[in-house]
Amino acid sequence: MNFPQRKYPRAKWHDYDGATYFVTVCTKNMAHYLGSVQNGIMTMSKTGLFLDKTLADVSLHHDYARVPEWVVMPNHFHALVIINHIAPSYLHSRITGSSDLKRSPVVTGEKRGMLSVVIGGIKASVTRHANLCTTQFAWQKRFHDHIVRNQDEYFRIVDYIRHNPERWAEDCYHTY
Repeated sequence: MNFPQRKYPRAKWHDYDGATYFVTVCTKNMAHYLGSVQNGIMTMSKTGLFLDKTLADVSLHHDYARVPEWVVMPNHFHALVIINHIAPSYLHSRITGSSDLKRSPVVTGEKRGMLSVVIGGIKASVTRHANLCTTQFAWQKRFHDHIVRNQDEYFRIVDYIRHNPERWAEDCYHTY
């Protein structure tokens, strides 16, 4: 069977190996696995607390990345992810028949950008934790990113992240 090719969700003109990104990652079917918001205050589930710690510890696992701001919401999280240009050389490899495929974050012959590696690591870690706790949990397959272009935009996004729980009732993800 021939299925139509999915549209690539990342910007073709950008290599995702160095910049600041505003990222949104949602749970599968927008299920409220990560907690709940009441009176503008987010109360995290065990999975939500683990995600919060995972976001805080990104630099421990990916020395080329840091997450200075984030918010965990009931069915998604927002984060500012800063990727430095310097990264391990294996991130830039292609599938060439090498036996070191476990270490290479390459998919279908295309180079994955460092942002995808970081987000994939976060999602995998939280999923493993939820499965160990026998908690039902799943992420949507992809994530949304926006390349932050200047300081004014950066600070608008920081404000949005910090006040997201207070605006939950108006949030487009709230209705799910």
